[in-house]
Amino acid sequence: MPDISSIVSGRAGNMRSFDFTFNSMQTIFPIFIFLFFGALLFVICKGIFQWSKNNRSPVLSVEAQVVNMREDVSTSAENSSATWYYATFQVESGDRIELSVSGKEYGMLAQGDTGRLTFQGTRYLNFQRGSVAYAEYERQAKEGKAAQTCACCGAATTPDTSGRCEFCGSAMQG
Repeated sequence: MPDISSIVSGRAGNMRSFDFTFNSMQTIFPIFIFLFFGALLFVICKGIFQWSKNNRSPVLSVEAQVVNMREDVSTSAENSSATWYYATFQVESGDRIELSVSGKEYGMLAQGDTGRLTFQGTRYLNFQRGSVAYAEYERQAKEGKAAQTCACCGAATTPDTSGRCEFCGSAMQG
């Protein structure tokens, strides 16, 4: 039969491990709370910084073409979802800009649309189809220089004098 001292020392050992676990939780839990609120504060500050930067940026209006569109769908465990819509525009200089657009605007855009893009920083403001560039494409089509879709970049373009896409420079058939 075990003596009383071994029983007491066994319980004391269990109490010591309980104390260690309890004390470590008192240390770890505040660290997790600090990290959570630190990450939350970082995300909020980043959003405010981007909003402020957009407000300080000039409003630009340039000729552009819609070259790509995408959706980003996020689902949760409760069977709910959120969708973010993005459109990529190629401007006259050949640079591409991806901007977040509303679902309504996304539904009104089509890949290959040309027009006047208005934006401020990373904020999409408007896209007006049928602008000067589009009128030029129509004029060229009437003269027999119909616009073609580039197989490489997907841009609606009229081949230059060497038969290449004016946006990406790849050879075009036709």
